[in-house]
Amino acid sequence: MVVKFEEKAAYRLAKVLLELGTTTASVLATRLAMTPTAVRKHLDWLESEGIVASFDQPPFGPLQKVKGPGRPARVFAVTEHGREKLNQQDEVLLETAIDFIYQETGDQGIRKFAQQRVNAMLGTIQAKNSSTILTEVQLAEGLNDFGYMASVISSPTGNDVQLCQHNCPIANIAKRYPVFCDIELQAFQAVLEKRTTRLSAISSGSSLCTTHIHNNNQGERNDVKS
Repeated sequence: MVVKFEEKAAYRLAKVLLELGTTTASVLATRLAMTPTAVRKHLDWLESEGIVASFDQPPFGPLQKVKGPGRPARVFAVTEHGREKLNQQDEVLLETAIDFIYQETGDQGIRKFAQQRVNAMLGTIQAKNSSTILTEVQLAEGLNDFGYMASVISSPTGNDVQLCQHNCPIANIAKRYPVFCDIELQAFQAVLEKRTTRLSAISSGSSLCTTHIHNNNQGERNDVKS
């Protein structure tokens, strides 16, 4: 369900914050070409609604370093409640349909449905890029068309990269049926032709889904870290 924000600007701000993962009010002001005062007003309202939360330090990622006197600026991140509200797809209807499939066909039916869903999604991305094998950036950009707020960042070590998904349109469903996450990871490995390791998942309570992509170990099996 889409949340009814008091102003469109607040909705736009929340979507950008979801994409960035965690950041300060000043960064948001620059990104959105808004005044710091306006940004803080929207952040106050979003925080009062439980859509965002503020921290002295990022809830994930590197710690801030103090530059000059005083404490570092507070950082903001979208909460699990906010992420659910921002999802554009009618997850409730989909969840009802999946529950029916499970009641009628059990685990096998759910697995087939999950496979069909991810195949259709990735097939669309492959057609858009006119290739069955995708680069990490092509995959991320394609996932964004389906509401995943994905980006690719360098790995802290080696030549590997990490695919970060700041949103999951089916997070509640994946919590109840983890097979959706398992099949998604296997599908990513197939279209990238690279080994993948899931480091974190929104469905498990993390702030984002992080998939480590091994550039030096192509064609091997995928791993899942819980």
